[in-house]
Amino acid sequence: MTDRHWLVNSFVLFGAPYMAYDIYAMYLSHYHQQTLRSSGSTSQKHSVQTVKAFLFKERLLVLHHMALLLVFTPIALLGLENSKLHRLNGLMVLASFFTCRILLFPYMYWMYGRQFDIPLQSVPFHLPLHCNVGNLSILAPQVYWFVLLEFNWDGSCSVV
Repeated sequence: MTDRHWLVNSFVLFGAPYMAYDIYAMYLSHYHQQTLRSSGSTSQKHSVQTVKAFLFKERLLVLHHMALLLVFTPIALLGLENSKLHRLNGLMVLASFFTCRILLFPYMYWMYGRQFDIPLQSVPFHLPLHCNVGNLSILAPQVYWFVLLEFNWDGSCSVV
């Protein structure tokens, strides 16, 4: 996997500061929500306790952002294309992309069918057409990007 794409390189430079900003914005949102719930005013000061409460409540989201910042970004920027670390990073990206962006759709249909006692293969016929079209229009680019990522990671095809 030695190819580079200008959009990916630009996103890494934009994405890292954005992830740090996003964590900070989520913390501020959490802080203000908790302050308003507890006393009705914003007189409570920031403290280690408020940070701990935020990290406990939003641990998965913070973990996701921190992994992107501290693991994936340095690997992408350091030019470790031929290392085991880069291959492992590629596998983790493929696995997380497939799980979170592609398997999400069958899971969503399965949960809908489970909630209303409908077999999985019948769920699309119980949903309005615009819902299926909307899901398909979101899923199609995800499958396309996954195929590009897989071919590029595999090294058998230089698509991107």
